[in-house]
Formats: sequence, C-alpha cells, structure tokens
Amino acid sequence: MTDVCYVGGAGRLGLPIALRAHQCGHHVIVADINADLVEKINNRQRLGRMEPGVDDLLRVADDRLEATADIAAATCQSDLIFVIVPTPSLSNGSFSLEYVLAACVEIGKGLRGSKEKTVVIVSTTSPGDCRRQVKPVLEENSGLVCSRDFALIYSPEFVRQGSIIADFCNPDHLLIGIDDAIFHNPEEISRTGYSKLHNYYSGLITKAADSHCMSWESAELAKLGLNSALSLKILLAGQLTWLCQSIPHADAWSVLASISADRRIGPALLKPGLWPGGPCLPRDVLALGYTSSRVGIGAALPDGASAAIEQHQYNLASLIAQHPGKIGLLGITYKPGVDLPEGNFADRIATMLSRWEGRSVQAIDPSGVMISGLTHAPSIPALVTSSDILVLLTPWPEFDNITTLDLSEKVVIDCWGMFQRDLHCKKYIRLGDGGF
Repeated sequence: MTDVCYVGGAGRLGLPIALRAHQCGHHVIVADINADLVEKINNRQRLGRMEPGVDDLLRVADDRLEATADIAAATCQSDLIFVIVPTPSLSNGSFSLEYVLAACVEIGKGLRGSKEKTVVIVSTTSPGDCRRQVKPVLEENSGLVCSRDFALIYSPEFVRQGSIIADFCNPDHLLIGIDDAIFHNPEEISRTGYSKLHNYYSGLITKAADSHCMSWESAELAKLGLNSALSLKILLAGQLTWLCQSIPHADAWSVLASISADRRIGPALLKPGLWPGGPCLPRDVLALGYTSSRVGIGAALPDGASAAIEQHQYNLASLIAQHPGKIGLLGITYKPGVDLPEGNFADRIATMLSRWEGRSVQAIDPSGVMISGLTHAPSIPALVTSSDILVLLTPWPEFDNITTLDLSEKVVIDCWGMFQRDLHCKKYIRLGDGGF
C-alpha cells in the first residue's frame, strides 16, 4: 500500500483516478480547496457527474479514502503527491500556472523536514514550466533541493471525459518526465522517484503499457504534440467530409474508410464529422503554437488548425442558412455521454445565423447542460415540433428517437451519419454525402 495524495483531486479528472487508486488498495487523500466537494467526498455523497463509475466507487469507499482542504498536511502524510489542478488557457495560447503554483506553495510546506517524497505534475504545462516555475516554488517553500531531497516528475494522463477510469486503466503508454540532469544515470533515475511512480502505475492499470521516460521539457512537448496530432487527424477527416459534401457523388464514408485502411494511418478518429472539441485537444494545439512562437520558429501548424476549425464552422452555418425557417440544434456537449460544451460551438453557430439573417435558433442536450445566451428548448419533442431545420451537432443516442416523430416538413442536417439515407423527412442531408 502506498500513501497517495491527489491535489485538486475533487475535480473531474482527479477524483476518478483517486478512486481507482483507492480501489487498488492504496491510502488516498483527496486534497482540494473546494470545501463543499471535500465535505461531499467525506460523507460519500453522490456528485451527480456524468462519469461512469465515480459515484459507485465513492459510495463503497472505506476509511482509506479521505478528503481535506489542508494540502500541506496531506503532503506530510503521503509518499506520492499528484498535482491535478486546472491550467486554464490564456489568450496567447499558453497555460496559466496560477493554480499549480498555489498548490506547490502548500506542497512545499508539507515537504519540509521530509526526504524522498515524489511530486507528480499531472496538469498540462508548457515546455519549460516544470523547470522554470514549478521546481523553484517547491524548493523555496520546502527548503529542500529538487532531485536530491525530493523528486519532481511530469506525467500527464491521456484520458477522455466520459471514460476516464477505463482509459486510465488501459493506457496506450505512460509518459514520464524527469530532471535531465540525472537522466543518463540509471541509479539516479531510480532515486528520483521514477521507479516508485512506475510501480504505482503498474498496480493500477489492467494491461501492460510502454513507459516513455524523458526530460521534463520533452514530456511537456510530447503531451502537446500527441493531442495536436489527434486534432489534426480529426481536422483532416472534417476537411474531407466537407470536400465530399461539395463534390457530387463523393462519399466521405468511402473515402475515409479507404484512407484508414492504410496501416500507417489507421481508423481511429478518421471518421466523417465535425471539428475536434473538448477541454484538451483544441487548447493543446494553441499551446503548441505559443511554444513555437516563443522559441522563434513560428506557429504555422496551430494557426492553420484554428483557421480550419473556424472555416468548418462557417461552412456549417452557411449550409444551414440555405434553408428557411426556425433552426433546432440537437446537442450542446462536444460528444455524447459528457456534460461539457467546450468545443461544440453551438453558441457560435447560433450567433452567426442570428447575425447574418436574424434567424431563430434553439438547442437542447440530453445532459441538461445549457449555454448562456443560447435559447434552450424544454424537451426534444418540443424542439422538433417548433423547428423547421434540425441540425445534429452531437450524436447522442437519445436523438435517435426523433425518427418516431413527424419529420415530414423538416430539413434534417446530420453531421455524424447517425440516421439512414431513407429518413422520412422533407430533406435529409448527411454531411459528406455529396449529391446522393
């Protein structure tokens, strides 16, 4: 059993992972400044989040799981301290370290007088942040020397909202960044906490995963690079979807199936649909651009990705605008099974249509999430009844039921190929089905 602390562990990412650690037999302290969430965790109350497994694991947790707002005290009691707080994106594309550094001040206090503890930064940071900002704050507040008295590791998680526990247990690989001053000395690497972290992860995951150990900066860059690669793959699929939409007799499903059959590319994420969304992919592309500009090599790749996303949004709004009447947007979250709207851009589509032609736009999402400034329908049937054009933005299974309603006078724009071509409606447009 390892004594573990998750700082920021009451959040959407931290708590599922902390609960998995507890499930595997570890003593886990969730340290979080949100007193309300701390109380709910200690009382084993349901949090009501759309994340499979969380409420069930919390309900059966024993006294090896505790929550506190005292980060320093939690650090004192723990061997592994994970920092899993938000790093909001700034206007220039970089990440704010406000919450990370505030946590590190308290962690540093908890490190005083102790030896051989390991601090793991899970929050996404920009290349150089661990060395230039995190390390000095920990050293200043602890009075200790990094890599001699305590270990500092950068190890972000590659998990998806809606399947955090499952993804955490089945990673493609483990990314571990350490101080490169000792990178080439196996004995020193072991002493930095690398082995401790690797052994800890090995007990939590359910399949063998390659471990990629590198410098802090390399790991920070690898995190941004991987998510940027995923984003660009989705953007390519989106670009081909729009090309097929515009070229008579072209079919995005056939085109992308052919491309994805090449083993160098593969089928993952290469499907007809919209732009990349969510809380990670788009902002990591922008952060890669910020890093490129900071070191003086330009930001052409991220700039192109941002322009492509904006163009795809414009294309969709233009397609909708071709059809008169009231507009109903089906879906606000960026994917089914989550309650996060980041990257869906329903509000942006609605704004464009309102600005261009004063069009009436309303939306609904099965998660119940709402966006300020966007008109929300009370139910799916109500939205269908009061709309002339229905636009499927998020392929929630609940929307499949609209086929039981009267669509005879409706235009249906299906951005994900959820419905069949013979859908009984006034006009059915499956994005990427040019001319069919």
